[in-house]
Formats: sequence, structure tokens, C-alpha cells
Amino acid sequence: MLFRPPDVRKENDMEDATDQTTMNLLCQHPKFTKELARQMRLKGGANRALDALRREFFPMENCVVAKNEYDVPVGYDMPKDKASLEAVFSKDQVSEMFYGDRAWECHPSCIGIDRTPGRRIMLVKVIGGRIDGDADRERAIAKMDKRGYRPAIHHEAYAFTKAHPEAQRKQCIFVLGSFSLRFRWGYIMRLTTNCGKLALLSYGLDQSMGPNARVLWVRKSD
Repeated sequence: MLFRPPDVRKENDMEDATDQTTMNLLCQHPKFTKELARQMRLKGGANRALDALRREFFPMENCVVAKNEYDVPVGYDMPKDKASLEAVFSKDQVSEMFYGDRAWECHPSCIGIDRTPGRRIMLVKVIGGRIDGDADRERAIAKMDKRGYRPAIHHEAYAFTKAHPEAQRKQCIFVLGSFSLRFRWGYIMRLTTNCGKLALLSYGLDQSMGPNARVLWVRKSD
């Protein structure tokens, strides 16, 4: 490390250690000067500015900077039969919402995303506030957009469990980037466990999420 990393958490009222971890990483790069660090400490210098420098100095594929970030190979495919899904999750622990040719729609923030198979950096993060409807959900998505993340879609969540099943065992994770309609009601994917078994369940968009609910996000590459 070229110099002692400044503490960005105190000066920017951080909710978690993600920005501080990013600052620590940047301080290891010869192009990251004390003047850049000073600029980052200014109000608003964290989040997007730090992310931009991180992407410039360190390739995304080699840069998992937070403890809740995961490197995930994504093929953007997902089986539609019960047996194949249960092979990844658990027997009798897959909702029928994921069988067959049911149509899935993307949240506007995920329309047109790059679906080229490859590695994606994903983050599991507590939303930090109760979600009781569309307005709350949009606020949470907009907040993470400013930090350089978008919500994961169902294909990405499936790849996440395949690559990191232990992460799903630790927590219930909601997937906000895509939804399916059934009898005019919208449903999203929920990764959870049932009696220690990995489960793939649906969750109604009309249902609330508590402030401790965790959501799966994907780091944007642009």
C-alpha cells in the first residue's frame, strides 16, 4: 500500500464498508495519488467516483472488493423443467412458477443489458428500508444505480446459486430485475432455504419486504 487510506466512512456517513474497501484497494495502485484520495474525501466523492476509479485501475473480472460481492460465471440460460432445476436447488423446493415456458419481463433498468456469457460481479446487500410497493422498490433501485449496480434478473440469480450455493444458505435473497405475471399478479424470484434445503420460490410484488431483506445486485460495466 502506497499510503494510509483515508477513512471515507466517517466523512460520507457510509451504510457499509464497501466504499472503504474500494478506497483501500485503490491505495495499492501507483496511479492513485494523495490528491485523488483528498478529492474522494470531499462530500459526494465516494460511491460513483470511487467506482469509476476502481474500474479504470482494476479490471472488473479481477476486482471483487467487498465481502458481500461474488464473482459469478453467467450463461444467461436457465432450465425450464422441474428435474433440472431441482438438481441445482433441492427436490420439491422449486416453485411451479419456474417450470415451462412462462414469460419473464425485465425491470426497465435491465432492458437491453449485455447478455453475452461471461463473468459478472454480484453483490448481496440489505436494502436498509422497508419496501411496501412500487415507489419504495424504485427508490431502492435508483439508490443502487448511483452506486454502480442494477438489480439481477432471474438468469443471473440462477447462475449465482450454481456458483455460490453457500451464499444462498446464509440468507434469503430477493431478485428485483425481472418478474412474471400470473393471473394479473406480478411475481419475482426469491432464493432461500427450507429446512436446510436450497429453495427457489416466487414472491408477490404486492408483498412487503422488511428493512433487513437482502437483494441481489449486478455491478454495471459502464
